[in-house]
Amino acid sequence: MKKFLTILFAGVTSLAIAQDKIELSRSIDDNGTTLRISIKGTLNGKRIDYQQTFDVDGMSKGERMELRERILDSLGMAKVEAPVRPVPPVPPTGTTVSISGGQEPVVSATDQFAQSYAVGGDRPYTKQIKYNPDNGQMYMRYRFNKNDEEFSYEKTLDASGKSEDERLRIIRDFERQIGVPIKTIQ
Repeated sequence: MKKFLTILFAGVTSLAIAQDKIELSRSIDDNGTTLRISIKGTLNGKRIDYQQTFDVDGMSKGERMELRERILDSLGMAKVEAPVRPVPPVPPTGTTVSISGGQEPVVSATDQFAQSYAVGGDRPYTKQIKYNPDNGQMYMRYRFNKNDEEFSYEKTLDASGKSEDERLRIIRDFERQIGVPIKTIQ
């Protein structure tokens, strides 16, 4: 009995989930004289195959939009808002971002305690260095290809009490140790 109830519950749950599934292909073309609406797919378990062309010559833009909305409403489709243009990311205060060209295009972002580089060209790689002066932790991450193999290295170490020059030496030594294929940016 317990097994039967479990299977019954799973089936009812699957049906409830399937009811909310939406798979639609929608095309609306309004050139000012002709309005073409084509909608195919499944909405809340119902199959929709709607294709219609309307003569809208002489109608205002508002009237054409109202006709469009009435048709979509009659098909059970809520008004779909146009996507909002994404806002470009803004680096934190004190961070400088630069893009340079040349043989190897470089995108870099640096602030007082972090550096990130993405280098393009024939031998692309990424490099990220973070230093936390509060606890002295320094984090290094490198990703690159060498001999047609992809490498990813991460290392966190205690650099408390180290000067900036000493931290740079640690970075250079680590880069030599892991075999970064080209001279990296400091």
